[in-house]
Amino acid sequence: MVWREAQPGCFEQPLGSTEKAFSLFGMLGAEVGREHYSIHNVASVSLNSLEENLDRFRDAWLALRFEYPDLATTVDLQRSMKKYAVLDEAARTRWSEDTFHIIKDDIDVQSLIASFQRNHIPTCHLIIKNPDHATIVIHASHWRLDGFGAFHLMNKFLEVASSKQSARELGSEVKNLTPTYEDLIGHDANVPSHVEKRVADKLAAFFAELPSAGFSLDDIGNGGIPGGTRSVTCTITESASSELVSSCRAHLISVTAAMQSALATLTFRHAPLHASKRKLAISTPADLRRHTPALQQGDRYATGVYMSVLYSSASAEEGFFVRTRRLMDDYNLAHNPLWLHEDVPEIGKQVSQFLASGPPPPPEPPSTTMCSSFGSVDKIVRHEYGDLRLDTIRVGVEMVTPENVLHVWTFRGRLNLSFNYNESYYKRETIETYLTELCQILSEQLEVPMALEAP
Repeated sequence: MVWREAQPGCFEQPLGSTEKAFSLFGMLGAEVGREHYSIHNVASVSLNSLEENLDRFRDAWLALRFEYPDLATTVDLQRSMKKYAVLDEAARTRWSEDTFHIIKDDIDVQSLIASFQRNHIPTCHLIIKNPDHATIVIHASHWRLDGFGAFHLMNKFLEVASSKQSARELGSEVKNLTPTYEDLIGHDANVPSHVEKRVADKLAAFFAELPSAGFSLDDIGNGGIPGGTRSVTCTITESASSELVSSCRAHLISVTAAMQSALATLTFRHAPLHASKRKLAISTPADLRRHTPALQQGDRYATGVYMSVLYSSASAEEGFFVRTRRLMDDYNLAHNPLWLHEDVPEIGKQVSQFLASGPPPPPEPPSTTMCSSFGSVDKIVRHEYGDLRLDTIRVGVEMVTPENVLHVWTFRGRLNLSFNYNESYYKRETIETYLTELCQILSEQLEVPMALEAP
């Protein structure tokens, strides 16, 4: 069902299955005022005389409000519905005031992200570091923006900030509201029983591995109350990145599978004793834009949830390359038309049903690890936007559990690895050690140097 005008100026559309799942996942942090899996995109940019160009960024953010009206939708979970109210002059002013923030204080970006609270609207922070350099932080709920889309959104933001904007007619933005994935592929809500069973069996196999192997928790001394999300990131030099990719190709494996396999090795190495014999339950994000022709329109579908999850597992007994090649077989599902058209909507539906049923809390905090690989974002973002230079870019997710997410992406020909973790469960030095060890595992298995760029 596409967007419909429920009353003058007010439009609504049923939540897509994966959108609903992420809405429910977000509720996991509601009691502490946080939103599990909310997305943040961080870009550092250079521009001469930045202070004289602040209006360019504010205007660009407002322009995105027209280009991607989904940034301003709200969710009615009881009705499983998304709602959108057409802009008027007062709403446009409020949007700018409520969501765009310029920070000139000497604030640490990590501290800003750690301070984020549950918010029904996205925000854009422009942090002025010096007269010619700034950091942009866009934060949004995962039900309105996925990690792959976040790179597209930042690309459009910088593109707009580097060009002159023309006036836009209030109300004209409605035509840009995005359809759900189900609407895009013409999904039939009457799902055959064999599809329901196929997905149910796959999810049951995944849930059977829970509680999964995971990292031992540090004794922070805060009673286990979730704190803010932080990250530790490293950048591999361009030459070392090239050697790693070449080694993967020579072994007929993908970088993503190699990263997940190395992460599994690391996880088993640092699992608590009582969990050392467990398997690692693996859930890997898959970008549907790459495999769905209707979604292959550049930045058109930056907002919306156009990703799903591939489920697998790993054991400590497997050799690195045996595990890696088996993971690749599991990842190949993302190319299968049946998975794309039948399983993806059903996965979202069944996961939503599980979360909505109010499952009992796990016997112990989930500390599993997962790898989210974005591939080369050089294919999405540019390095230069007129007089604006993009120096670095990354995407992260908010964690309110002891789970860890390893994000992997290539920018300017350099591989980047970034662990996202909650500060209430791990010390920074612990995660720094894990990241160093992960690089060592990759270096040993792929027989390549892992030279890192200076921070």
